[in-house]
Amino acid sequence: PKIHHYVPQSVLRYFSIDGAGKQVWVYDKETGSSRTEGISTAGGEKYFNQVVIDGKGVDFEGIFESVDGALPGMLATIISTESVTTLDEPARDALALLAASLFLRVKIIRESAQAVANQLRETLHQAGMSEFAESIPDATENDGRKAGLALLADARKHAAHLRDKELTLYKAPSGLSFWTSDAPVVMANHFPFGDLGLAARGVEIIWPISPEYVLSFRCPSIRKKAAENNPEVAAFLAIEPLLV
Repeated sequence: PKIHHYVPQSVLRYFSIDGAGKQVWVYDKETGSSRTEGISTAGGEKYFNQVVIDGKGVDFEGIFESVDGALPGMLATIISTESVTTLDEPARDALALLAASLFLRVKIIRESAQAVANQLRETLHQAGMSEFAESIPDATENDGRKAGLALLADARKHAAHLRDKELTLYKAPSGLSFWTSDAPVVMANHFPFGDLGLAARGVEIIWPISPEYVLSFRCPSIRKKAAENNPEVAAFLAIEPLLV
């Protein structure tokens, strides 16, 4: 296919207009405008998973087929049962790998990798080390694609960090909905000055899987910290809650 999705169509269907699985509302953060777009093109770009090697385009879209192929059944089970407690160990391993691959395959990962080299050049120039700065080539979009795909090669290692966390399913309160975005899996640190990394203490990885439900991979240290200040909150977090 020409359109390579960084947000799988099986996820977008849950956020489709009227649940028809045809179109989604798209909000453009740069212009502040909204539009409808077909699921076949939303959350993706032409040849997004293609890199140029030795002057030839190499297509890596096929590596996602097995991962994305497992996603529809997994989401359907979680949403229909309104629970993650029924998932066995292999299913949890698969779910962690799905979340890790979605976290790593998005545009911001590539853009960040591309920006590092360019920021280093600028820093060296400002420090008066222009000779060293000029020895660092400008990072291209293709360099960012290579770096992003290299990270995906370690997806199972990143998935292991998610498996170490407490898996929870939350349901949106009545009248409210979750949204998805061009970065469908995000993370935050609950501790002041905490690092943002999948293995960092205090990190929670959040994945909205439909307008009603969101998955959470929560660092166990969050519950332990809560136990020091509020035992009731800690007990609540320990029972894999489903918020209604």
